[in-house]
Order: sequence, then structure tokens, then C-alpha cells
Amino acid sequence: DAIMAIKIEYGVKKNWMGDPCFPTKYTWEGVKCSNTSRITSLDLSNSSLHGTISKNFTLLTALKTLDLSYNQLSGSIPDSLPSLPSLQVLNVSGNQLSDESLCKNYTGPLIFRHDGGSVCNKPSPSPQRNKVAIIAISVVVPVLVVILLLAYFIWWQKRKPN
Repeated sequence: DAIMAIKIEYGVKKNWMGDPCFPTKYTWEGVKCSNTSRITSLDLSNSSLHGTISKNFTLLTALKTLDLSYNQLSGSIPDSLPSLPSLQVLNVSGNQLSDESLCKNYTGPLIFRHDGGSVCNKPSPSPQRNKVAIIAISVVVPVLVVILLLAYFIWWQKRKPN
């Protein structure tokens, strides 16, 4: 339903009829699906899309890649689009989107492409680096506490009259 709403909303000129994922030999142009017949990739680049980015894209919850590059899209990116749970790549290059919306609600390892490059990309900390930091902190802090307690005890012993 979501993909048909997108087709109607933008007047997509592709030969999209029937099920977008099944049978696999007749999958729609620009659409890739998972083994469970869920849309995981949608390429609508250079499709002459006009207007704002539809909120219907957020209904495609298994979407990993969304390419809307080189259309005539304007306005802002819907707040919930960069937060789609499976979305890994969002390409909106070559559109007239408002600058303030480009990095809004951007989180995680999403590769976000737009005319300014990929300035919103925030590298996710490597699990190995996190592990090393956690181990270092969990060793250093207790050692420092023991040293401080020993120093206080020695100071207290020296201060105590015999």
C-alpha cells in the first residue's frame, strides 16, 4: 500500500504493477526486496519527483537504502525518515531541500548523502574501542580509590598521638 501511495503521490512513470517483490523475476524497477517480500531498497533517483518528501516512505519499515537523488524535491525531510530502524543509506543529493532539515533527527550509522557531502555522518564508535575504554575505567578507578584510601589511612596514622 505504501509503495502504491508513493507511486500515485509522485506520478512515478515506471511500469509498476502487481506485487513489487513477487515473483522475483518480475520485481519492479528500482525496487529490491528481502526473502520475506519486504522492500529493502528503493531507487527513485532521476525520476522527476516534485514537491516534498512523502511521509509514506516511513511506512516502508524494512527499507535499508532510499535514493531520492536528482529530483526536484523541496522542503524538509520528514522527522521520522532518518529514524527508520533499518535505514542505512539515505541519498537526497541534487534536490532543493532546506538546509536546517538535513541533519535533523539524524542518528546512528546512517550514511546520509546530500549536496553538502556527508556532513551528518557520525561514525559509530567501534565496539573494540568501547570495550577497551570500559576495561580501562573499571581498572583505573578502583586502583585510584584504593590508593586514596591507603594515603588517608597513612596520614591518619601519622597524625594520631602515640
